Amino acid sequence: MTDRRKDLQRFEELERLAQDWLGKPQLLLPELGRAALRLWQADQQSRTCWLLCKNWKSPSGLADEPAMLRKAVWHRAADFERFRDPLVGGRLGLHLRPTVSYQDAEVSSELVIELLDSLHACSVQLSRCTTLHLGWGVNRAVDAGTEWPSFRFAWSHNPPPPIGWEALDRWFSQAWARIEAQT
Repeated sequence: MTDRRKDLQRFEELERLAQDWLGKPQLLLPELGRAALRLWQADQQSRTCWLLCKNWKSPSGLADEPAMLRKAVWHRAADFERFRDPLVGGRLGLHLRPTVSYQDAEVSSELVIELLDSLHACSVQLSRCTTLHLGWGVNRAVDAGTEWPSFRFAWSHNPPPPIGWEALDRWFSQAWARIEAQT
């Protein structure tokens, strides 16, 4: 096996590690307790995860304290370049630690409640071919619930979402925009 092929196999391993890591809220926000909502989106350059977390056992109650919002971005293209280009790999190393950046903000608990309420109002048509896990070809996902995850839906947004998933896809776009506006 050539060195280039070995490097690409190591990148595939890194990609699996990064996707597993982005899929585990307890690794993204270990200090803050349980997550209420996770939105995940992928493109060729990066994988982005928004995680809304609330201290559900707070003595003051859900609506009194702000929620924590964490944005985690795995810079897939930068990591790919490390394994593709020997000069970049030689300079930065061929380690299996994803290149990730974080951004944190406090948001109102009301936003969390509004997003969860509007999500619960969405209906999704399930069929035997429905994908309920993250995998190749899936570029959007939403998880929700305090017992993680109470439910998870993942789908391909481009081309358009599967028939019967349009309301969820619209909700996702609107929720993503509202969350991004908070930072």
